[in-house]
Amino acid sequence: SGSTHIPTVVAIKRRVGYLPGELVQWPRVTAGYVLGMLAGLRGGVDETYLHTLAGNLHLDLGRRYQDLSHGNKQKLGLVQAFMHRPDLLILDEPTLGLDPLMQRVFHDMLRSATAAGATVLLSSHVLSEVESVCDRIALVRDGRVRRIGSLNELRAKRIHRVEAVITGELDVDAVAAVPGVAQPRLVDHRLTCSVQGSIGPLLQMLSATGVIELDSHEQSLEEVFLREFDTAEPVAGR
Repeated sequence: SGSTHIPTVVAIKRRVGYLPGELVQWPRVTAGYVLGMLAGLRGGVDETYLHTLAGNLHLDLGRRYQDLSHGNKQKLGLVQAFMHRPDLLILDEPTLGLDPLMQRVFHDMLRSATAAGATVLLSSHVLSEVESVCDRIALVRDGRVRRIGSLNELRAKRIHRVEAVITGELDVDAVAAVPGVAQPRLVDHRLTCSVQGSIGPLLQMLSATGVIELDSHEQSLEEVFLREFDTAEPVAGR
């Protein structure tokens, strides 16, 4: 909503859904009892929606909490975080223990929540997941924010490793002058170089040289993160 609230009043807590890194519940009661108790404490939970979430995640509500696998405990945690349709979701490693099918279900839950206007704050070490579901990313190391930006801004930091075989003449100095190009090397009509950002300007130059072979390898988001951690300074004031 754009407003900041510090007091931990009940009305504010009702607008927040939270999944901790480790969810601890009563061991000898069923998953359904846990969710029913939490829903009763919270109030305003649509029971039909709760059961829909549990069904989509294949969570057995009749099993005791202590008998649930780690993945099913995670599913229970997700249901209790989403069941009241909160305005803000805070999720710590939400897909930990989920198989690929259930990860897809979770991603659908996220998209439905954000489409309804919810804001999601998600922490994850699964960078492919971050890339697929997040709009903005903060890189955190040793408890300090190192970089904040949109996904597109981080994608622009990716480095392409380009290798091309050409038939015509090519001025290596001219290649080095192309925006983003670094370390160009031409040996026996084979050009190798790295490009940060778009490779379009380089491809436009090469199109006039008779390219007969072209290979481009783009860094993964994980490689971008590792490079940022090696070079980034903490954001001032964080």
